[in-house]
Amino acid sequence: MTERLRRLAGETAHPDPDALAALLLVLYNGVLGSLLRGAPADPVAAARTAARAALRA
Repeated sequence: MTERLRRLAGETAHPDPDALAALLLVLYNGVLGSLLRGAPADPVAAARTAARAALRA
């Protein structure tokens, strides 16, 4: 998963693809944990919003 995210992040115009890949992995892990806990109600939407913000940074 880490290598795939790193490869995908490298295809963006983000100034630090390694940092972006690390952030995306944290978001992914957070979604999995949130789904297990049942909160927040829609962790996938929250992660998408955060990922989009990171891509704009």
